[in-house]
Amino acid sequence: MARNGAIEIDTELQAWRDAERRQERTFVGDTTDLTREVERHRAEYMRLSTEHIVEWMAGLDAAQDLRH
Repeated sequence: MARNGAIEIDTELQAWRDAERRQERTFVGDTTDLTREVERHRAEYMRLSTEHIVEWMAGLDAAQDLRH
């Protein structure tokens, strides 16, 4: 994964954590929007992480093929 991809994952993780912290500090009012934001950031982080793992594993497979 390119450096930009790693930065993108880190940025999304920070956004997810920030949304969770704000959600935890909200005691009054409707938290529906914050809940949706947490879910959106979590889903995007998981998507990016999965993409990274798939690319990493493909690289390992390619390296193994070269060894053989």
